[in-house]
Amino acid sequence: MLGDLRPNAARRSWWLREALAAEPSELAAAAPPLGGSIGADVVVIGGGYTGLWTAWHLTELEPGARVVLLEADICGGGPSGRNGGFVTGWWDELPTLIERHGPEGALVIARAIDDAVDDVGAWCAANGVDAWYTKAGALSVSAAPSRPSRCAIWAHGSYAKRSCARSLPKSAGSVRRGSSARSAGFRAGSATTWDPSRAPRWGGASADVACASGR
Repeated sequence: MLGDLRPNAARRSWWLREALAAEPSELAAAAPPLGGSIGADVVVIGGGYTGLWTAWHLTELEPGARVVLLEADICGGGPSGRNGGFVTGWWDELPTLIERHGPEGALVIARAIDDAVDDVGAWCAANGVDAWYTKAGALSVSAAPSRPSRCAIWAHGSYAKRSCARSLPKSAGSVRRGSSARSAGFRAGSATTWDPSRAPRWGGASADVACASGR
């Protein structure tokens, strides 16, 4: 039923089509189909973000380890290469995090996610990956009457008793949101955009990880 809708070699996302057209031929040839047997200390299944980050960090922790990554299609061919291109934190999830883990635990988790967002940019810079990583922040707003209380979330430490939410006057709203509706909202400075296909395509060609693809 979904056969005609699922991405495949003939049906790629815009991100992935752009990344494949821009990459050099040696990158495309770095993960040939697996033929025969291969030995490995660790085998990672799947060439998306989870599999590639796992393989990468394994080689960082144990440089001498033989890591093999197996992918049925091409690295980045699944959801990792066809999402919206947003790398965001969890500050908008603070109400739920506080309910589940308490104020201190919630802040630890939110800051850890911010660190992960920064790590993505640092990885791109260190490895020369032009993934269009742009850290410009994001504005989250709501005009619903029930939302302001949930938006009025406190933080401390690196956010030094600064509320994560503030009222936006109509004059600011018309410029920043394209709407004259008065809203509660907050700005998350850690939010980033990038090309989601370029990182998994480069990661799949890492010289430290033996990759084998289905195509």
